Amino acid sequence: MSQGHKDDWRIQNPFQNVKDEVPNTPVNAQLLVQVFYCSGFDPAFEKVYCIFSLEKQQARSQTINKKEGKDPRAEWSSEGFSFDVTQSRALLTLTIWGKQTEDSVASIGSLCIPIYQLNKDEKIDKEYTLRSAQDYKKKTKAIIKLGIRYL
Repeated sequence: MSQGHKDDWRIQNPFQNVKDEVPNTPVNAQLLVQVFYCSGFDPAFEKVYCIFSLEKQQARSQTINKKEGKDPRAEWSSEGFSFDVTQSRALLTLTIWGKQTEDSVASIGSLCIPIYQLNKDEKIDKEYTLRSAQDYKKKTKAIIKLGIRYL
């Protein structure tokens, strides 16, 4: 593989360099994730849902109708997910999808959170700016608020 291809791959996978430096040690932990809301997305999307993944586990949120207003917003009422964490280099990934019609689905943005950046028993309640699914270096205007607990 040429050097150019390797660099292109690292741009598409922004955590590759970090994962090379962090030892991949076995862990036995739980990650609890709660999604509160997503806002700032294209108002053309009528419905919004999230797909979370960690290692080989995946979960999908309910599809939520957007709330009308100056800033489109989708709110979930206490929807949470639990993941088993077995490796220190695991990544929690989240992609927000929007529907304009039943047959038209597009990515609003994505987010990756390396597990090694979380502290045991820490509770995080935070807004994250989503990145473009097409170019992870670009931020979108959309934000998501998550609650995360690493046990």
